[in-house]
Amino acid sequence: MQHSLLKRSQIETLGEYQLSTFLGNGGSSQVYRAWQPKLAREVAIKLLLPNFTTDPRYLERFHREARLVAGLQHLHIVSVFDYGVVDDIAYLVMPLLLGGTLVDRVLRRQVKAMPLIAMADIATFLLDISDALDYAHSRGVVHCDIKPANILFDERGAAYLADFGIAAILGAQTGERRQTDFVTGSIAYMAPELWRSEPPSPVVDQYALGLVIYALITGQPPFTVEWSNPTEVMQRHMAEMPIPLHVVRKEVSPDISAVIERAIAKEPRKRYETIAAFASDFKAAVERDSRNFDNMPATSDPNTNWAAAPTRMARTAPTRVTRTSLAEQPSRTEKIFISYRHLENTGMVDLIYRSLIDAFTAPFVFRDQESIPLGTNFKTYLDNVIRQCRVVVVIIGPQWLLHLDSNGRRRIDNPNDFVRVEVQAALQRDIPIIPVFIDGATMPTAEELPKELQELVYLNGLPVRSGADAANDIAKLIVAVRYLAIQ
Repeated sequence: MQHSLLKRSQIETLGEYQLSTFLGNGGSSQVYRAWQPKLAREVAIKLLLPNFTTDPRYLERFHREARLVAGLQHLHIVSVFDYGVVDDIAYLVMPLLLGGTLVDRVLRRQVKAMPLIAMADIATFLLDISDALDYAHSRGVVHCDIKPANILFDERGAAYLADFGIAAILGAQTGERRQTDFVTGSIAYMAPELWRSEPPSPVVDQYALGLVIYALITGQPPFTVEWSNPTEVMQRHMAEMPIPLHVVRKEVSPDISAVIERAIAKEPRKRYETIAAFASDFKAAVERDSRNFDNMPATSDPNTNWAAAPTRMARTAPTRVTRTSLAEQPSRTEKIFISYRHLENTGMVDLIYRSLIDAFTAPFVFRDQESIPLGTNFKTYLDNVIRQCRVVVVIIGPQWLLHLDSNGRRRIDNPNDFVRVEVQAALQRDIPIIPVFIDGATMPTAEELPKELQELVYLNGLPVRSGADAANDIAKLIVAVRYLAIQ
């Protein structure tokens, strides 16, 4: 591989593959369109971001996905052609599917003000994906991240299941896994038992797929809550059923509602034994209903659209790829920024810091005191780091507002104050902020804050108590951060 020099065409090579168009990125990887000259074919290449290749856990997870999917030979599972490491860049080669994701399909229909996807088409798509999932389950694999962004289509409209990066292996030894490891997946589709940190089983995929079908039929999320409030989302998943389909959309029969309600039952034992049984019942209910499902206009408000819910795939990207761009893509990665006053309770800050590292690993967690190089313009550096973060944890102690500079003025009133720069940069970019209150601190009033930070008072925060309660409070914080950082 040509190590650092670009070709004049600006297309970089990776082993035998020539990378061209950037297609999208997830939390720890990026996907490119590429050309394989030896076989004269186009492929898609998934690359592990350079800052994750130094973490053995993520490198192993990447290779584990490649080996796992290579062993799943199914018509509706995105296959793996090749994988390896070149110049410290781990890559995985897959077929190039040009039909986009399920999210893309729904968004295209909305832009064109087309009707919702036809019920017969939903039934066909469900049969394909259910067969793929039942096959994976028969091989001892639970996907654990079923959502619209992980369902792809080829040019003919055939559906494929993708992204087994966090799949669980049934019967694998779990004694060394932390309890928080079982809280995994995408928050909008996570089954109640995953919220309870129970080991995944095949019916968690059924639950998620049932919610996807619900959203396709209604054109809206099953639970209309703020995505930035994971506690409320968790409560809805664990205790509430969405409004029945036939109530939301009058032309849908109660029979179809009943099928979906069984697939998304709160108790795993009440769901279908297989996803194929779910798909078969759904198809039969659709065929029994002779009314016209398909003249309902698509939802046009992106704020209430299920497809606008967070996914791992970004749809804005550069059209050229360079080796430098692999490390410097401005899109957010799975990073957690911790902002705090260095004079506050450093013991509690250290406990929160270590807990986040334990849950997410060191590359995800940024604490400025240990990370800013000497001689660096801290304002520019912090702004650039926060630009790449998915969530900012602002730790607020009793003296957070009251610390003074050498002239006796409040530090928070200085536009160049570290903490002010950090919080203001996150607010300006709409990066989610979780206020964390330690040592009995509470949220300041708007009048106590500079105008640029006053939006902070409207954010729902979390008190982290000391002593025996700290573990429970930090566990709640980890659940909240997991949603925002690995969505």
